[in-house]
Amino acid sequence: MKDKENPVSYSKRQQMLIWALESLPAAIRILDRSLAMVWENRRPPEQAALYDCKNRHAVHCYDYFPDKEGPCENCPAHRAFHSGRTESMDMVLCHGDKPAFYLVTTTPVAGPLKGEAALIVEVIQEFTSHMKADEELRRLHEFNKEIIDNAPVAIFTVSREGEFSSVNPA
Repeated sequence: MKDKENPVSYSKRQQMLIWALESLPAAIRILDRSLAMVWENRRPPEQAALYDCKNRHAVHCYDYFPDKEGPCENCPAHRAFHSGRTESMDMVLCHGDKPAFYLVTTTPVAGPLKGEAALIVEVIQEFTSHMKADEELRRLHEFNKEIIDNAPVAIFTVSREGEFSSVNPA
């Protein structure tokens, strides 16, 4: 849409975009080729643990982690710069004795030279609660399997089509 056709000015659209990015429940950062942070959204409360670090004035994305002096092994930002595609990795951070699980997704932003990414948009989403729910479902599945497999009587399930879908060993 051309600026003349749009009643919302360019600077107003920029501000609206920043408001939208600030309201998302994820950490969003824009990184340059040296992995220096050009911009980052406010720290969402859901991701407080990710920002609970000693270096409050981080320059590079890895500066948030006290044990890091350089990019992460298998860094998705480096991979995105080289591949020109969206890349991702899972990350586990331990805060005390509690692990927190994150998905880091990086997407290249085209630069002035065709085919060369000038910047990377990095989105970090926490999925610790999903991991805990998945683990609980696995635990319940194993528990139920043990009950059914060791029951002294026959237990079977029938599908809606009337076919046996499982029968225990009894």
